Amino acid sequence: MKFKILTLALTCLFLSNNTFSKEVQVQPTIVSEVSTKQQLPQHVLFYGKVTKIIKDDNNEIKKIVLKSEHLGEYVMNISDKTFWLDSGNKRAISPNTLEVGEEVYAFHSPAVTRSLPPQTTAIAIVRNVPQDAMVAQLHTIEGIEKNENGVDIITNNGGLIISTNEETTFSPYMTRNLVRVEDLKENNLIFAWYSVVATSYPAKTYTKNIMILPEIN
Repeated sequence: MKFKILTLALTCLFLSNNTFSKEVQVQPTIVSEVSTKQQLPQHVLFYGKVTKIIKDDNNEIKKIVLKSEHLGEYVMNISDKTFWLDSGNKRAISPNTLEVGEEVYAFHSPAVTRSLPPQTTAIAIVRNVPQDAMVAQLHTIEGIEKNENGVDIITNNGGLIISTNEETTFSPYMTRNLVRVEDLKENNLIFAWYSVVATSYPAKTYTKNIMILPEIN
């Protein structure tokens, strides 16, 4: 009997620890707890409703507070390096038209403060996503390889390949410059529009539209 009770206790302890470890994995990355061996994502996607807009004396947006059903409130720090995108029309959009109550997608730094609410740096704010349409995804180009009809873009720490072909269109951000597939460079930031992603590793998808973003100094 004592052996059975001991076995049951050890089993419960194992299950409890296993459950706890799964819960920790979904928590936001805290700067002080990041291991040097851990490979962080380049950006993290957050979807939420704008509950507050904080501006400076020049009437420029410095912070926006977003609220998510699952993660609660997050403060997104805005700078002149933050990209603003109209996903539905595939073009840049002015931040000055942002309103409280609007639902947006924010690509932010994986570094998040311990404060309540947590704060992080917004890399891009994506607005105007039509229903039943995929939101533009922000990616860093890690590698480029030619394929039969275009190129394969390697991103997401090698975990995703985005393929182009002769039908893929390329556009710039906030300029009228003509850009082509040859303008894709390693370490470039891009927005890519795609839907179906093959569940292989690395995952694979095809994009019809790519926006090439300028370099951030």
